[in-house]
Amino acid sequence: MSLMLALPPLLLGSRLPRKKGVQPFLLFFVAIGAGYILIEVALIQKFILFLGHPTYALAVIVFSMLVFSGIGSYIGLRETLLIGGIMYLAALALVHFSFGRRTSQRTEEPVALLKGTV
Repeated sequence: MSLMLALPPLLLGSRLPRKKGVQPFLLFFVAIGAGYILIEVALIQKFILFLGHPTYALAVIVFSMLVFSGIGSYIGLRETLLIGGIMYLAALALVHFSFGRRTSQRTEEPVALLKGTV
């Protein structure tokens, strides 16, 4: 999708500003968008297996990626390594304790994990 949006300005270079460095700048953000989408699709596929329903997986992944992208942007603006490191370790611990023990247990009802009845 991002490639389709980026190709017309690249092919029709007359509409782009003639300043040096515009095309690499555009290509950089196209690559970031494509990478974001590819990671999102891979995570959705994995979470469909985990949650058992595509709609749940889509909602969880899109929500999570938007929230954590926003948190990362906020931390990046503050330029503090200490807070960024603490948030990184907290997120790593959360993922480890949330999924580390749960993924080894195969259950028929993934919703039971969310309700805490397993």
